[in-house]
Parts: sequence; structure tokens; C-alpha cells
Amino acid sequence: MVTATYPVTPTVSTVKGTLLQAATVTDDFAWLNGEGLFDSYNTMEFGYAPVFCGPNTKTFDQSSVWIDGFQFGAYGGLVCKAPGLDLQRRNSEARRVFEAGESTAVERALIETRFRADADTDADGNPDRWDAPTDLTPVAGPVKPNVGVALLEGWMASHYVGDPTLHIPRTVASLMLGVSGAEFEGNVLRTRLGAKVAAGAGYEWPNYGPDGTEPAAGELWLYATGEVWIGRSDTVIRDGFNQSNNDALLLVERGYIAAVDGPTAAVRVSVTA
Repeated sequence: MVTATYPVTPTVSTVKGTLLQAATVTDDFAWLNGEGLFDSYNTMEFGYAPVFCGPNTKTFDQSSVWIDGFQFGAYGGLVCKAPGLDLQRRNSEARRVFEAGESTAVERALIETRFRADADTDADGNPDRWDAPTDLTPVAGPVKPNVGVALLEGWMASHYVGDPTLHIPRTVASLMLGVSGAEFEGNVLRTRLGAKVAAGAGYEWPNYGPDGTEPAAGELWLYATGEVWIGRSDTVIRDGFNQSNNDALLLVERGYIAAVDGPTAAVRVSVTA
């Protein structure tokens, strides 16, 4: 009996700058739902009193809020021919590849669920948990990527006390790196002002605006939020077998809850010359 041997597997570099590297991630997290995950005070509004010792009128129109999240599953699937298949190697390789690329699924979940008005509404028909991101696109239309990033950073500086997180397609991240608009701090990409940049394939496609529609050709949406918190379960591997064609089926998945601290904003940019 001849035992099959495998050539040395090529080494694949880990993709840097993804959402899971920029976010606060809690592993082995179990929560029944995404309501009231944590309380946030990070949208405090600031003013000044013209007279230090004397009558003043001060505004207190911002309260602390409980931050809601949403649940979803991230998965990857494989179909392999069973004859000669090393099941142990298949499972270990599937887990490795899933954990290397699962951020794409999480990014897609945010752009399709969190970066638009909540699908659940209250008794008056208003979004129940979050509104659509504030659209900062000028009336004249889409702007250059570096201008879009500047608009997002400027707006977030007035609405959030911490470093914001920018959610951008890798196309735009590549353009930013080309003009020294961002640099890596370990595996986390940051702008020169310190904002974290989640540069993900999941923001590349699909790329939707706050109203859920795709931009025109040559245009992309960028988003900004406060800190992103992500809780996730352990990775689960399930397999099956189709005897009619000798297909071995493999599913790798894990459960997620994602929540965004603070406000959200969006801007449409042009990536054409």
C-alpha cells in the first residue's frame, strides 16, 4: 500500500489591518441577545462658560446610553473529493484558513446590518436600536479618498472622545499608504492622527451606502465609528459526505455579536483618476 505524501505547504502571510485586528475582540463569549451590552459615556458634549464665577447657562443634552449589538454567524465551506483525503489535515487546514480570513465575514455583517438604519423599528416606525450613519458627502458629490478620510476624522473629533475607527475598502487603504496617509502599528493600521483603520475585503464588496444602495462605478463608501466591540464563540467544524459523487463536505463557523460605540458617519469617495 502506497501512502500519499503532501508537498510542503506554501507559507501564507497573515493579512494585516483587518477589522478583527482593529476591534476589541472577546473570545469564548456567550450572550443570549445583543441588547444592552455595555454603557457608554464617550459621546459627552463639550462647551465653555464665558464667566467662571458668575451666572452661566450650561447645556446638558447628552446622556449616557446602553450600546446594543447584533448577532450573526461567520462561516466558510469546502467541498473535497473523498478518495485519498487526509481528514485530519483537511480539518486543521480548514480551521487555519477560516481563522485567517473570517474578518471578511464580520466586515460584511457590519456594512449590511450596522451601517444602515436598524431593520427593527419602534411603535412609531423609527429605527429601534440605531439610526443610519450621518452622510458627510458634500452636495457636489464624491470626494477624493484623502478628503473623505479627513471629513470623517474631523466629524468624529466633535462627536467622540476616543480615537475613531475608519472602515474602508482595501482599495482606499492602498491609496492612503501610497501617500503616507496611514502607517502600521504592529498589525493595526492607523492614520497619522491616530485613528484606527479597518481595511477589509468585506467593505470592498458589497459596498453599500447608508441607504443600502450601491455607489456608482468608480465610487466607494467609507465609514467611521467609535470603538468596535466583538464577541465570538469557539470555532466549530461540521462535516458530511455525499455518497453519490464522493464529495466530502466541510463547514467551519462561529457565532458573533458586534457592537459599535458612539456615532457613525459615512462619506462617498471617488477612486478614479
